[in-house]
Amino acid sequence: MDLTENKLLTAGLLFAATIVFVKMVSGIMSSGKKRLPPTIKSFPVVGGLIRFMRGPIPMIRAEYEKLGSVFTLGLLNRRITFFVGPEVSAHFFKAPEADLSQQEVYQFNVPTFGPGVVFDVDYSVRQEQFRFFTESLRVNKLRSYVDQMVVEAQARMAGRRGHLRGPRGGRDPPVLPTGTARGRSLPSVPPIGTGSGSSSPITPPYRTVAGPVGTTSRGISPGTSSSRPVERAPPSSVPDVDTTMETDEQMAEEDAPTADQHHEDDACAPPEEGRTEIWADGTKYRPPGVQRRLGDMLRHNYGGPWINYSDAPDERKNFWFTRFKDMFYYPPHRAEQIEGMFPSVAAKLIRDSINDQKERDRAGKPIKGWITPDQWNEMKARFNEPRYKEKSEKAKAARQHASKWCGGSIPMTEHFRRLVRKVGNADMVTVFLATHRKGGVLIDERAEQTYDFFSKWGESGTVDLKYELEHLIILTASRCLLGREVRDKLFDDVSALFHDLDNGMRPISVIFPYLPIPAHRRRDRARARIAEIFATIIKARKCSGQSEDDMLQCFIESKYKDGRATTEGEITGLLIAALFAGQHTSSITSTWTGAYLLQYQNFLTAAIQEQKDLMKKHGDKVDHDILSEMDVLYRCIKEALRLHPPLIMLLRHSHSDFSVKTKEGIEYDIPKGHIVATSPAFANRLPHIFKDPDSYDPDRFAPGREEDKASGAFSYISFGGGRHGCLGEPFAYLQIKAIWSHLLRNFEFELVSPFPEPDWNAMVVGVKGEVMVKYRRRKLAVDN
Repeated sequence: MDLTENKLLTAGLLFAATIVFVKMVSGIMSSGKKRLPPTIKSFPVVGGLIRFMRGPIPMIRAEYEKLGSVFTLGLLNRRITFFVGPEVSAHFFKAPEADLSQQEVYQFNVPTFGPGVVFDVDYSVRQEQFRFFTESLRVNKLRSYVDQMVVEAQARMAGRRGHLRGPRGGRDPPVLPTGTARGRSLPSVPPIGTGSGSSSPITPPYRTVAGPVGTTSRGISPGTSSSRPVERAPPSSVPDVDTTMETDEQMAEEDAPTADQHHEDDACAPPEEGRTEIWADGTKYRPPGVQRRLGDMLRHNYGGPWINYSDAPDERKNFWFTRFKDMFYYPPHRAEQIEGMFPSVAAKLIRDSINDQKERDRAGKPIKGWITPDQWNEMKARFNEPRYKEKSEKAKAARQHASKWCGGSIPMTEHFRRLVRKVGNADMVTVFLATHRKGGVLIDERAEQTYDFFSKWGESGTVDLKYELEHLIILTASRCLLGREVRDKLFDDVSALFHDLDNGMRPISVIFPYLPIPAHRRRDRARARIAEIFATIIKARKCSGQSEDDMLQCFIESKYKDGRATTEGEITGLLIAALFAGQHTSSITSTWTGAYLLQYQNFLTAAIQEQKDLMKKHGDKVDHDILSEMDVLYRCIKEALRLHPPLIMLLRHSHSDFSVKTKEGIEYDIPKGHIVATSPAFANRLPHIFKDPDSYDPDRFAPGREEDKASGAFSYISFGGGRHGCLGEPFAYLQIKAIWSHLLRNFEFELVSPFPEPDWNAMVVGVKGEVMVKYRRRKLAVDN
């Protein structure tokens, strides 16, 4: 029995030893078959982390020289394999999501963008969300954005007086503080009435202005005669300046307060019996959507062949007025003003509706159903009567010469023509005052803030170009992508919030995105506050029924393939992602472009000559097509972006084994589970692709050289490439070209601070310190 047991024990031990031996041999043979990349030598466990935290680019540079274009870094419990150069990067950019995915490696973006969007959802949902982005950035949208970009550039860069810095420099440009209603005494004129209040970016204060009942920021409302002081409706957050040539009605629309300015907790909350609270804003009712609802009511209850409001019988007017009061609510202290406005507002809405019917009739289209054919025929007969035509022409002329500001004596179209013509001229302020005051007093808050803005611009001075472009870019990105409501709220407070978001993206964030360091805490607070602002605006727009031509509206109207609409949280997250990308990367590239142009006079001269040639061909006009002709400026921007791509590291997670071959012909097998990475900041400076790679030479992209194409599709990767190329690349180039074309046409610059260095402490690498420039205003002379 003992012998049998010993034999069984011996057999068991031999069997176990055989299994162990086979596994060892199999492992050795398997590892021998796999050609794994060389590994960076470092201390166990934390050595790779220390190397990475000291700076990923210096580490890549050092290891590329020693190990070649493919190598692996042990980072705690992870292994990151780096690819350097287009020869080994093709699979990185072209592999399907099932093989190489973004979601796992870009989780560090979730605290910034928020849950439920982009990298916090699976691939199918993310692709649908990217489709929403794509639809909002089509060519027809980009064309409409260019005018807004130029307007912002003109407004921001009209000129500065003295040495001004941004908030981080410690001395803000002097602007009218939000929430302060103050009088301004102009030379030899009395001050306007004063008041005070407190506000936030969402809730501007009420103001009290001495004047007739019905007097608003646009003038005196019809049907009012009392002279006691009234409380004005809450004004909107006012942009620094807007010199767009817009019509009378467009101007009234653009600065409308949103519903959230009255009900911050619930923008749609009706104050009484389900009725919407309204207030007066010039010649219109607010919030947005009230005018449309009132127009619908008038048309639905028209009921006769009346050619205008005055032509309707009194009983019909009284019926309209009763329905108006049933639909809307307003506090007693506003009743005289709002009710006094009703005849003029109703008359305008009826006139517009009838004019629309006239246009349809002239185009041979059927009339709309709110008027019967018999009624329309009777109205047409009256339109042709000489007495009606004469009265109509007189009324039209009177309307053209009515000013929103103070009942002035020039048409609004002429006012805007004069103002825009004078932009860039020292007489600008004089023209502004001549068209915006009555008896030497500025009429409203918009006039006060515009005066404040213009007063700080001069013919020459010194500015921090980095700060100016950062501020301008966030304004243009918000105006073009997110709409006027958001743009009007993105001043100092929200700009500072986005600055905290940017600074919360650090190299350590890739490994520990929720590490409780000060930068992450500031990031989280900023993200929460920005989400509140966006959420309030989204709710206000949804509830008011207002529709705009911007990215926000695209997101609101977007639907997934299963028919599900986007949620408020998803819209907020997508907006943050859009503005984060649009503001930060473009401002960095704009700053580097300016610094290099001022450092290399030969390329600056070439860029200026291109502007002269285009001005000779097109005049002062700048639109999408003209920007597309700016090849020299395009190459200058592209070269700055080659040297300083804001995103220095692109990452993927490997879900399957694959192999790569170096330019020397060496093959390496990349195991499943590795993180794979490539660095635009390093790959864009490879000497076998770019001649003198560390020098600024925009002509390397010119026809005949085209160094970015010499080594294949992924030689130049500042905007990524392949399946995950940057959706915003066309928008970014348009935005930067619009800014610098304006600057080159209107200013001379001189770089007075040392040439800037990259800020390697940030994950999105920007410009370190200030970029101080002297400027002198001048209009670019065009040779005949």
